Amino acid sequence: MGISSKKALRCNETIAFIDETAFRLTPTFHRTWAPMGETPFVETESSTDPVAVISALTYTPETGDCELYFRSQQDHFDGDSIYSFLRDVAEFRPHNVMFILDNLPAHFPAVAQLRDEFAETATEVAVEWLPTYAPELNPTEFVWRESKYVELANYTPKDLDILQRRVGQSLTPKQNHQSFLRSCFDFAELELRK
Repeated sequence: MGISSKKALRCNETIAFIDETAFRLTPTFHRTWAPMGETPFVETESSTDPVAVISALTYTPETGDCELYFRSQQDHFDGDSIYSFLRDVAEFRPHNVMFILDNLPAHFPAVAQLRDEFAETATEVAVEWLPTYAPELNPTEFVWRESKYVELANYTPKDLDILQRRVGQSLTPKQNHQSFLRSCFDFAELELRK
């Protein structure tokens, strides 16, 4: 799949891959060091409440720039909160936007609201759907992989406020980190226009 999309370039569109994930107080376990003969263990709170994060990994063919937008909250995203995020991304971009999303049920009402919102404006909003059960096609999955399995692996915060701050600290430096964001597209085997 080539992202050097002639359609996006012709329409002066920014392509925005959307995805959500959850970070929890129970850490993402990863290999670690321990004294020989001792099994490492981690003490953590047992809460299953999440810090939910939604992001838009964008690519603008006209400029070749990639950017990461994200929002976090201490609850799952629903149709209204997803719509609010999509609207903000569309309003912030100087170009028309093509959103690419998976088939999460909450995406459908969010997209319907978004289309209504921009129906009579100069900003054009297009939507494409990823195939079902194909997360490897969404480059945002590789943003999550870096944060969860590298930077926050084995991390055990005391509460959700601390976790939410730490997630923000992990994602903020990535927002305009061109080589990292381009590598996410490479992992998803999406070819960017040079």
